[in-house]
Amino acid sequence: MSSNWQLTNQHLKVWSDGSLWLTLHRQKTKVPVDVKLLPIALEILDKYKDSIVPCGGKLLPVLSNQKCNEYLKEMAAVCGINKEIAQLAQQLGVAL
Repeated sequence: MSSNWQLTNQHLKVWSDGSLWLTLHRQKTKVPVDVKLLPIALEILDKYKDSIVPCGGKLLPVLSNQKCNEYLKEMAAVCGINKEIAQLAQQLGVAL
């Protein structure tokens, strides 16, 4: 799974040129990383800005495993895939 579940306002920094960046450390190596937010990323953050408080201060909403599994089953049905959810998740590289 991605690490978007841990992103908060503390990770956002405005640089001297006025651009917005994510500043964080890689989980495994602890190496600092700065990522400039492109316009599409800013649009996504703006879309979810009102849901920050309900999400515990997180920048993006995070799906539970249960909800993720429901969506995987729905996608499989739409695509005509008749496999068990565990097999489908394994093929998609999703940790259940």
